[in-house]
Amino acid sequence: MFSVSSTVAIYLRCCFLLAVVFYLFRDPKTVVDQPFMLVVYQALEIPHCEINRELDETFNLGLFFIFNLSFTDFVQLAVRNNVYFDSIVPVRLVLFFGLAFWIYSYKTANDLIFLYCFIEIWFNFFIYNSLKQERYERIKRLEKSVEAKLLEIQQSNKDHSEELQKLFPKLERTNDI
Repeated sequence: MFSVSSTVAIYLRCCFLLAVVFYLFRDPKTVVDQPFMLVVYQALEIPHCEINRELDETFNLGLFFIFNLSFTDFVQLAVRNNVYFDSIVPVRLVLFFGLAFWIYSYKTANDLIFLYCFIEIWFNFFIYNSLKQERYERIKRLEKSVEAKLLEIQQSNKDHSEELQKLFPKLERTNDI
């Protein structure tokens, strides 16, 4: 299976969201009238949206929300905060699944919101799988290094208590990796 690092996947998501915000801010019709959009909302029988950007302040608020999501992820990538992504991606998946289900079941919103939820679900699944694979690899590397250190301690002829005391905190932190 083709695999991309979670960092690249998150950068792709952020760049995609920034491009969507740019096009929606510049001219919403360019996004709404795309053939892909037409096929999706006709196939799912979701009402087509008509956007009047000058009168719809909630539209601008939604653009601000999407921009903040991408900007927050850029900042967290800059500081290499893996714990943030390990915790937020499953939450986003649940929220966007719930929102997409609600929109599709009750036909309460338009196609643009549903398609945004659908694309977020797709990106977050991709990111989630990459994060889980990277976490598994980090744990395996830690296990190998701890195993090598324990073997080295056992084969030496000196007192092991001090070295083992340094090694135990590493073993306790495996849930943080």
